[in-house]
Amino acid sequence: MRTDNDLSSESPAWTISQLRSELEHLRSRLLVVEAERNELLREDASRYATLHELARTDSLTGLLNRRALAELLELECAAAERHATTLAYAIVDVDNLKKINDAGGHELGDQTLCRFAGVLASNARKSDILARYAGDEFVLVMTRTGRLAATKGVERIVGALRDEHLSSSIGLAMFPADGADPRALFAAADRALYAAKNAGKDQYRFYEAAEGVVPTGS
Repeated sequence: MRTDNDLSSESPAWTISQLRSELEHLRSRLLVVEAERNELLREDASRYATLHELARTDSLTGLLNRRALAELLELECAAAERHATTLAYAIVDVDNLKKINDAGGHELGDQTLCRFAGVLASNARKSDILARYAGDEFVLVMTRTGRLAATKGVERIVGALRDEHLSSSIGLAMFPADGADPRALFAAADRALYAAKNAGKDQYRFYEAAEGVVPTGS
């Protein structure tokens, strides 16, 4: 029969120094695992940020897309209402894009859209919201802006586009006078845009709800 002494002799006891060494090894391993975990979390966060940005960006022009515009416009309208300020909503349409596509193909049309977007971006303020709405339509939201400032802003854009041999029809509506929510603003600006096109294109018009017409711009 084996005694306790026999069993202990078969399982050599760990010394204190060995235990300390093993603990240090485990600590080091835990630090490595934690570092690897943090790196994976950073990579996941980076991928999420990239995907989020792609979901808000127009792939052709690099501007905000319609989805991002809707989100930001809701916030700006709420802020303008809260602080009793105004903003200008402009639909900016590329004139004759179909003719450009027919003459030079869609590649030339895409190049024109990118040039057009570049001019808009260069002449918009940092506080403005600029997005490609759909096709040949862009939207510029001039925040904390009255009608006079909006007029100066849109005239600057029209002039810059003409310098690049680009033509645009623009319809403008003011918040809250012409529309108290994004949908109403778009409808008013769209009506003004229609009037600008009917007047010969390469110009802008403001919406005038009281008269039901839009007066001549530049």
